[in-house]
Formats: sequence, C-alpha cells, structure tokens
Amino acid sequence: MIRRRFQIGALEKRGRTYRLRYRVDIIGRDGTVGRRERKSVPFGKVTKQQAIRLRDEFIRRHGITMNRPKATMTLGEFWNLHFEPNIVRKKSHYTQKLYAALFRNHIKPTFGDTSICEVTRGGIDSLLSIKLGERYATQTVHHIHELLSKMLGTAYKYRWIEENTASGVELPPIETVRPARALTLDEVGLIAKALREPGRTVFMIGVIFGLRIGEILGLQVEDVDFPSGILWIRRSATRGVLNKVKGKDGNGRRFTIPSLAREILQRYLTWRKSDS
Repeated sequence: MIRRRFQIGALEKRGRTYRLRYRVDIIGRDGTVGRRERKSVPFGKVTKQQAIRLRDEFIRRHGITMNRPKATMTLGEFWNLHFEPNIVRKKSHYTQKLYAALFRNHIKPTFGDTSICEVTRGGIDSLLSIKLGERYATQTVHHIHELLSKMLGTAYKYRWIEENTASGVELPPIETVRPARALTLDEVGLIAKALREPGRTVFMIGVIFGLRIGEILGLQVEDVDFPSGILWIRRSATRGVLNKVKGKDGNGRRFTIPSLAREILQRYLTWRKSDS
C-alpha cells in the first residue's frame, strides 16, 4: 500500500541533526478543506530512534492528526458563519435571544478568538467556575454549558473537531432560589378582586388552565370554541413575537372550558373593545 508522504511527518537528516517536517489538512472558515505546510521542527543531534520518539511525542502533544483535517476557524467565526445562521435561526424567537445573549456576554469574551479545535475541557471547566464565582445563578451556568455543548456538538457532527469537549464536564446542581408556592383559593379571590380588566381575565385564565403568560397573550378570538367547549393554545407571545405552539398533533394544545372559565371569557369578549 502506498503511504502518503508527510502522513506521520517526515524526518529529515542534515549532517548529524534531525528535524521534523509535516503538514496537515486544514478546514477554513467556509468549511472547505485546504492544505498548509508547517514549519520544520529541529530535534538537534540525536539518533534516528530518538528522533522517531521525539516525532511521535511532538505529534501526540500537539494533538496533530495527519489523516484528518484540522479546523482553524475560531469559535467566534464558527458562530457567525455556521452556527447562528444554520442552527440558531431555526429555534424559537425566545431561544434565539437567549443563545445570542449567552454567547455575547459569557462565551465570546473567553473563547471567541480560540480555534474550535483548541477549546479544551479544562478551559470550559474554568469558565463555568468563574461564572459561579461571579455569583451567576446555577441555571445560567447550565445554560452556558448547554450552548457550548450544542456548538461543539455541531462542529463534531460536521467532522471539524475530534470530540465535543463540553461533554463530561461536571456541573453544579441547580439551586432553587425561591421555592414555588401555590395560591390558596382565598388568595386567588383577593387578587382577582384587586385587579382591573384585562388583568383580571389574564390572571384567572392563567389560574384555571395553568397557562404561561406568553400563551395567554397569544390567544385570539378564534381560539375560543364555545360550541365545542374547547380552548385552543396555538401560539405564544414572547417579547412581541408570536411563536407557534405545536402540541402532540402539531395543531396546538387543547383544554376543556369549565363553566367558570366560560363565564369569564364570555364577559371579557363582551367587554373588550371591538378593535382589541
């Protein structure tokens, strides 16, 4: 079988000294594979067997894999050119905003100028420890790790890095800052009496159906089917943007309207302005 020259590096002898010459395939910012010849590495006056051992140690220490392309793009370039346009933009509006803020505020300052194949597990551990030391919530630290893992996992899927170094990183347990407490019926009544419309209806619909505020704000008149007694949740409003709620069958979530909710909704639809 023909062995490619420079596949494991070529040892070159000049006089009584040896030097290593090698080259590797590289992946450019656009994802295409090119070739760049490396500078030679002098070993000095050593025997051939010593030169071979020095060569193997050098290649292993620097993580050089001669038969696999090496990515040279930085993590910042990977975000701008590949991850953000190809992965992030497919997410919901809220997730897009979250990912952008996490990358801009936490990941980019540390790894933005680092080659994606040089983002180490130790470096990730260090970043997460720093964020904990800066008193960020454990939930935020988990989100930072999750985004890093998704980015490096995507690069690994593209075969641009040897492994996803974010995997195997030990994370702190998520701490609950303030345990959730369910309102009593008396408390629900007091809050409802204190609120004005449309706040009262928003509050009561949330209590009765257990909806998120975005799901309530995304409701439209056609989502209330009084003849069938069904309330449809088809969209969720997040920061002024409506996102589709798929549900199990892809058509949204559905709830049976109890008598109290029917009364509240009918009263609100009668009270509301015609153009609201």
